[in-house]
Amino acid sequence: GVRELFRELLDADIPCALVTMSLRMNAEALAHAVAREMGQPVFRAIVAGDDVSEPKPNPEAYLKGALALGVAIGDCVALEDSSYGAASAFSAGAVTIGIPLHVEIARDYAHELWDSLEGRGLESLAETWRSHRRETAP
Repeated sequence: GVRELFRELLDADIPCALVTMSLRMNAEALAHAVAREMGQPVFRAIVAGDDVSEPKPNPEAYLKGALALGVAIGDCVALEDSSYGAASAFSAGAVTIGIPLHVEIARDYAHELWDSLEGRGLESLAETWRSHRRETAP
């Protein structure tokens, strides 16, 4: 699952951002815990709830995340576990994968819905991005 995906992203030097509506102090604590688990930082940028003027589903958080990474939003793949998060990423222009762990995610807010990250790696992300990028490009 997620550890294997993080390892592949790190090995490929693909920049990742944590985009959450949690408070920054909680987001940073999570990012530090993930870094300890992985043996190095995973997230090059963090956008937290107190960094934006409008919460998800507004696209501001994802747009700020892409900007912080120095990449175009259309070059981003967002993994989301909530409808508001998926709507935020989708409307920002990211290729959006919904992973409904605790709540349903409307198909309208995600390019694809996955049951989990189990068995999904960098190639799965790349295939999804290639399949749906044109739908998000301006």
